[in-house]
Amino acid sequence: MRRYCKNTSIGEVIDRWNNFLFYSLNYSNDTSGTDIKNIFKDAAIDAVSDV
Repeated sequence: MRRYCKNTSIGEVIDRWNNFLFYSLNYSNDTSGTDIKNIFKDAAIDAVSDV
């Protein structure tokens, strides 16, 4: 996972996590046709530690 985050743009990492959460939380049934970026506004990822 560490290597993936280092080699992938932050925007793509955020988009993939948002997509995972969107379908895992079953938002897709409640908000069909809605852009995921409108649901998860101002999403960010912070590296807490890089050991």
